[in-house]
Amino acid sequence: MKRLFITLIAIAGWLQALCALQTTDFFAENFWDMGQDSDYPSADWLTLGNGAIPTEAAATYFNADGSGPFFTLLSYGDQMLAMANTEFEDGAEADQWLISPLISVPYDNAALLFTACAFANKGQDFGVGLNTFRILVSEGGTAKEDFSEVALESSVRGSASTYLTSKKLVAPINGHKDRKIRIAFVVSGSNVGLTGFTDLRMGQYIMDVTDYTTDVAQLDVPENIDINIGLKAPVVCDYVDVTLELDGELAETKEFKKTFGSPTSNIMVMQRIIFENAVTLKDDTPVSYRVTLTPRFDGALPTILTGSLATPGSTYPANVVIEEATATGCVFCPRGTASLAYYLDTYPGSDSEGKAIAIAIHGYQGYYDPMSQGVEEYLTLFSALNGTAALPGAMFNRATRGLDPSYATEVQKLMTERSYNDARILSVDLPPYSSAEDLAGKSVDVKFNVRNGYNSSNRALSAALVVVENDVVGHDSGYNQANYYANCSEQQAADLHGSFLLPYLAPYLKGGELGMSTIPAPLMTYQHVARGIFPGFYGEELPKEWQSDVAQEFTLSFEMPATVSNPDKTEVILLVIDDETASIVASDIMPASAYTPSGVDMIEDSAAAHHSVSASDGVIRIEAPAGTRYSVITIDGLEIASGYASDSATLLPTDHRGILIVRLTGDGPAAASTHRLLLN
Repeated sequence: MKRLFITLIAIAGWLQALCALQTTDFFAENFWDMGQDSDYPSADWLTLGNGAIPTEAAATYFNADGSGPFFTLLSYGDQMLAMANTEFEDGAEADQWLISPLISVPYDNAALLFTACAFANKGQDFGVGLNTFRILVSEGGTAKEDFSEVALESSVRGSASTYLTSKKLVAPINGHKDRKIRIAFVVSGSNVGLTGFTDLRMGQYIMDVTDYTTDVAQLDVPENIDINIGLKAPVVCDYVDVTLELDGELAETKEFKKTFGSPTSNIMVMQRIIFENAVTLKDDTPVSYRVTLTPRFDGALPTILTGSLATPGSTYPANVVIEEATATGCVFCPRGTASLAYYLDTYPGSDSEGKAIAIAIHGYQGYYDPMSQGVEEYLTLFSALNGTAALPGAMFNRATRGLDPSYATEVQKLMTERSYNDARILSVDLPPYSSAEDLAGKSVDVKFNVRNGYNSSNRALSAALVVVENDVVGHDSGYNQANYYANCSEQQAADLHGSFLLPYLAPYLKGGELGMSTIPAPLMTYQHVARGIFPGFYGEELPKEWQSDVAQEFTLSFEMPATVSNPDKTEVILLVIDDETASIVASDIMPASAYTPSGVDMIEDSAAAHHSVSASDGVIRIEAPAGTRYSVITIDGLEIASGYASDSATLLPTDHRGILIVRLTGDGPAAASTHRLLLN
């Protein structure tokens, strides 16, 4: 599912996270009551102007010497209008301001609704003053420089062939939640006629759009354009008009009738909008779509949703990242430790099969756990997404949540799936260092690439890096591990969690070497201990434009956490996250043994002069004396090819991407060499 919070045209960032409506209209002013007592705005309203002498006609309404006030109240029909002085004897340009009292704003996604008015000028039959009308906002100050302009969509301004032109307008007042603001209504220009406004209201206007349309589609199979809207309009609104364009051409128009808004309703109304069988792909060319949604009330601005459908192209083996929440004070957490060990042994991965990647996030759970340092926010956001703070808890690729880490059936299912994304760590470049303390706080650069299996102009992905440390041995009482299983027999453990976990849980059972209700710190050795996640739980956004199966290369940097006690025992894990589902769609891991010194992309260690190893276009080329044994190993220790070199060059095709290590051994001096290759 694609989750989108859509902005209105030309107004970036209007739609924020939804918040409860405190009142329907939190501010309103129609000037009738004010007009009973005064001939100009009062009650904390302020006026500013240029002080120019008004024309004889304008002096009917404004002070003849130009001393102000620069707005006046004018009764016209059934309206009370606040009108600006805009006509001057010497042709001066108007710069007339009417500034509201302080208004408390209860939420971000507010809307200012008002009617702008302009009288005909010198025989003209339209209200030219609307063309220079502006709305500005200040968080309290009353000087002109305190205000910033709010965008008004020009298409909603207009004219009419009547003596008084009036247009209902909507302006977003965004980003001022729980603050007090002033609104300035500004009329500028020359010969613009009497111009002003009336019927001010500020309420809530939200258009929340969720796109359920698939990203990928099979050839010759019709697909729906499927979206859902939630609309809260601050005025009566009974319709939303919707148009669908495919590759820039109008394809279909629909109208949806519902009571979407009223000045007295706090309800957001939901509506599913489906264009059935709208797109059928006939070849590998993507089809782009554009949906325009316009609430049917005066001044409403359209909301635009765009997307595209493409053929699947390539798929890749699906790794499974197990993020486990654990703690030394958690009596049941040894089963989480056992589960991670089981998954790593069961799913080592290959070029054709996914692998398991383990991350253990330590928390307090009411106990002091020194391994929680630096990952407190990681655990908090993990628990929020997981939907529970229970320990041990796990998410599998963040797609399956709220399960125990021992839920092997789910991992097995995920391992059989294919992913539309692939990610490879290319290098982890460390700066020079003499000790863990020396490395702490220094920048580490991680190069990686990401592939998308289909063409897309709007594939929203982010990337994050996790640093974990292995073989962490306790050295104080904070590491003492609570253990529920100390009194469990093998049969009881098998009945509780399944026989598959028994070999990994056995050390913690009755009679095992760790079969104690509280395991002393020096006896515990922890693996996959999370030391930090960078730049954060949800990662850093990647570009949204992708070509099918074409790798894009990126670099992320982080400061080595001070909690790392032995950099040689660390691993860097890459997470590629779907922004709309929060699931991990691709991942990779690199152990410290494969890190490279800063700035080095390819190295050749102790290479014999008569050995040569290179790679190009998916083929490894080995040149070495006949009989030299070669072994091709992935960075996580899996041998994917071995044999003996021939008299001519040995060519080894491979689908592997990332770093490979090639070891050559033979007879004679300097006969052994190790080569590291970077395959894109």
